[in-house]
Amino acid sequence: TLKAFLSIPPPIISAIGIATITGLVGMGSMIFPAGFGLKELSMSALLSIWMPISAGLVISILYRLLQTMIEFLWAVIGQKIPISRQNNLNTP
Repeated sequence: TLKAFLSIPPPIISAIGIATITGLVGMGSMIFPAGFGLKELSMSALLSIWMPISAGLVISILYRLLQTMIEFLWAVIGQKIPISRQNNLNTP
């Protein structure tokens, strides 16, 4: 998604670092309702090195939507997997 906004995308290590830092900010902001948008704001601020802050905000919101869709997909997959309810207390 970054290539759509840039002629020279940030290095992959920088993109991983930005995702990690914003993930930590998101975990730290769990006391606020819905994270209060701090994760998106911090990602757009960090991406402002390579692009305008408005483009960084769009990318951070798209990144959040992608994460939500992936989490929903895993929840659906998890519901489809049967759980073994075998009692393991009787095994020697």
